[in-house]
Amino acid sequence: LPKTRLDDVEDTKVSQDKQPDMQIGSPNMYVAVIIGVFGGVKMRLSEGWIPVHPLLLLLLCAPVFLAQVSILLFLRLDMDFEKEIEGPDAAHEVPRRLKVKLLMVAITSLMNFKNLMQTCRNVLFLANPITWVEVEHASPAEWVGAHTGCHWMFQVVLLLPFPFIAAGMNLVVNYIVCMDSVSVILSSPTAKEAIFDSLAITFVVELAAHWWHFCAYVLQLESIEGFEFRLADPVTVWTGDTDEMTQRLEVMKISWFIHAILRLTRWECLGCRNSFLRNGYGVRRVMQTASIVVMAVVYTRELFVVLQAVETRVLPVTRDICTEYRLHTDRQEIGIVWRMFESVLFVDIQDENSTLVQKCETAYKRLNIYDILHDLVPSHAYCVAIFVGLVVAVTAAPYVGEACFSPDGRLDASGRQRSHDNDGDGMRPAEGELNELRHQITELQEKEQQNTEMIESMWHEIQGLRAQLMLGPGCRC
Repeated sequence: LPKTRLDDVEDTKVSQDKQPDMQIGSPNMYVAVIIGVFGGVKMRLSEGWIPVHPLLLLLLCAPVFLAQVSILLFLRLDMDFEKEIEGPDAAHEVPRRLKVKLLMVAITSLMNFKNLMQTCRNVLFLANPITWVEVEHASPAEWVGAHTGCHWMFQVVLLLPFPFIAAGMNLVVNYIVCMDSVSVILSSPTAKEAIFDSLAITFVVELAAHWWHFCAYVLQLESIEGFEFRLADPVTVWTGDTDEMTQRLEVMKISWFIHAILRLTRWECLGCRNSFLRNGYGVRRVMQTASIVVMAVVYTRELFVVLQAVETRVLPVTRDICTEYRLHTDRQEIGIVWRMFESVLFVDIQDENSTLVQKCETAYKRLNIYDILHDLVPSHAYCVAIFVGLVVAVTAAPYVGEACFSPDGRLDASGRQRSHDNDGDGMRPAEGELNELRHQITELQEKEQQNTEMIESMWHEIQGLRAQLMLGPGCRC
């Protein structure tokens, strides 16, 4: 009978401890690059499923990104810049149609919240240097094309830029949709058109998902639906319960940088023995707080853009077109980069907005901090106060709920209570659980030994009975 080894039991325990770190969101072309840099996007070849290099996935992002930006810019240029939008009357009464439009602006922002929030979380996930140490990823020998001898192309330090570029593309598209939806809705002549226009502009974001499904079918790529990152075995990453990396990870080209980050984020004066950027020591709360702060900044800007548009009766997109014109005429490095980007778009921006450029020098200035503090905040103090209150409530709600409903530590998925040493990341089991597992392993080994001895004893008895039956009196041999 096969014997159960201690190594097999340990492997089972480790696999159970590898809880999912985070879900990457709905699958699309930009998300595929982030997953692909860790070896999660695989292509079916004769050798089996082989990870695809993220550079190939990033090149596939270029067409859909240019198409999305071109569509959004064409929507901008298709609006009537000279037409004034609705605003409050002389008695400061808001028209009913304007109320419906403002409601659709709020609804559209809620519809874009999930995509924008997930994109922010992806950027923060990649920006955490410890992610590149703790998350499982493919070894250089497993990639497509690694057998050709180009192992240097699959080093972590060379793979770093690709997911950041893809996440940046996704963030730009979601941000433009969030801001341009204000102009699209406010420029609609009727409430019915405002509703349909708000739904139409959100469809631009979904183009990346459709493009990914097409590329996955044509190139025979493995589905990434429901993909979850998983942590590597802590034994192979960290030396004991310290922030020191194992010898296997010391060969990384960025190990010196990771050591520096670990030292800066280990606040021993506050009793923190480990970096709060490690899973199980506070990184989830840091990412949650940072993503909420970023979203608060984005939606605060959108609030002031709406207030400025209603007060001045000028479409916000008019100011954006003037900003693009200023970038086009800029002779600095940023102007050169912008003109190169314009050359690959599917729409000629400068020919379309030639009637507006004369007013860009004197009017249609971009929203700045001076306009916010001296004009918008004093005149709309009540509205701004309500919005700030909502932001504070959303930011503090998770922590208040934890303090009120789980004062002695939260419960894990099995209903057992976590210790105070675990911050709820779901990555590091408590010391008591480890001791319990070791005790269970010892009991299993003892039972296995007893079963083995009993089976051997029964086997000897069977052999003795067989010999008696074959050699007894009257036996015919």
